[in-house]
Amino acid sequence: MEIVIYIFGLGYLLQHLGMVLQILRMKKLKSAESVSVDTLILFLFSTISRFIWTSDTILRESYFTYLELSIGLSVIVYILYLTFIKYNYENSSFDLINNKLIPIFFRWYVIFLIALVASYFIFPGNEGQSFDLQMLVSFTIFTEAANLIPQIFFLKAKKDSHDISQIYNLLMVISRFLRLIFWLRLYFESDSIEFLIFADVVNLLMVGGFVYNSFKLQNGFSLPLENEFESRNKIY
Repeated sequence: MEIVIYIFGLGYLLQHLGMVLQILRMKKLKSAESVSVDTLILFLFSTISRFIWTSDTILRESYFTYLELSIGLSVIVYILYLTFIKYNYENSSFDLINNKLIPIFFRWYVIFLIALVASYFIFPGNEGQSFDLQMLVSFTIFTEAANLIPQIFFLKAKKDSHDISQIYNLLMVISRFLRLIFWLRLYFESDSIEFLIFADVVNLLMVGGFVYNSFKLQNGFSLPLENEFESRNKIY
C-alpha cells in the first residue's frame, strides 16, 4: 500500500510543480489576467480540507503526505497573493471575487455549496452517521472535479491565455491520471469508492477541457524547449 500512497502524493506534487512554473510565468510577464480567482479559491478550500481529513486515512502514515500538503498550501496562497495584490492592476479584490465573465452557476461559491451538500450524503464509509471526517474526502474530490470549470469559462470569455504555462497544463493532466490510479487501486481492494473514481474521471475530463482551450488560444502546443525555454532570459 505504501507505493500507492507515494503515487497519490506524487500526483499532487506534480500539480504543485506545475503551479510553481505558473508562478514563474506570471512573474516573468508581470500578469495574472488569464488566471481565474474562482479556481484558485476552490483549490485553497480543497487543500485545507485535505489537511483535515488526511489524519483519518491511510495517508497519515507517511510524512511525505504532510510535506506535499504544506508545499501545496504555500504555492496556492502565493498565487492568490500574486493575483489579488501584486499583479492586480485594474480591479478591486471584490471585482475579482465577483467575476462577471463566469456564469453564476459556475462561480466558486456555487461549486463550493454543491460539493458541500453532495459530500454530506455521499462519502466513504457512509452508514447514516450525522458527521464523519470522510465527508471531507468527498468534498475535496468533488471540489477538485469542478474547480477548473470557472477557469475554462474565463479563458473562453477572455479569448486569451498568454500567461498560462503550457508545462503547467501537461503536469495537471499527469497529476490527475496518477490520482485516478490511486482510487482504482483502492477500489480493487474492495473499497466502495465508485463515486470518487467517477469524480476523478470528471476531473480528468475538466483538465482536458482546460488544456484544450488553453492550447487553442495559444495557437497550438509547442515543446517546452521550443517555447517556454527558448532563451536564457525567458523563464516561466
